[in-house]
Amino acid sequence: HALLPSACIPGRLDAATSVVAALAFAARGEGHRPIAGRLGLPATTVRGWLRRLGARALAHAAHLHTVALALGAPTARPPPAITGVGALWRALGTLRRAARGHLGPVGQLDRAG
Repeated sequence: HALLPSACIPGRLDAATSVVAALAFAARGEGHRPIAGRLGLPATTVRGWLRRLGARALAHAAHLHTVALALGAPTARPPPAITGVGALWRALGTLRRAARGHLGPVGQLDRAG
């Protein structure tokens, strides 16, 4: 067991900002190797992140949309051709905008645009 900084994802020694950046690049259609090169990380690490995110992306996106709706976000349907990772990225953006309406700027995701 070890104490990790709050910027790390629980149960992992990966910085949350790196995982979010990888998610953003993947949502734009980039593969794990180019993303790993951009982030200066092993390709196997990024591939593992994207596989785990992809396997759970639609469930996570649905949950984030539910929270965003509770914060007053308008209902919106994702485009029919959107991927699971794309849907998750879009849900994060919807939640960010809804939270900003209640809380003001909301940290790293708000700075990411």
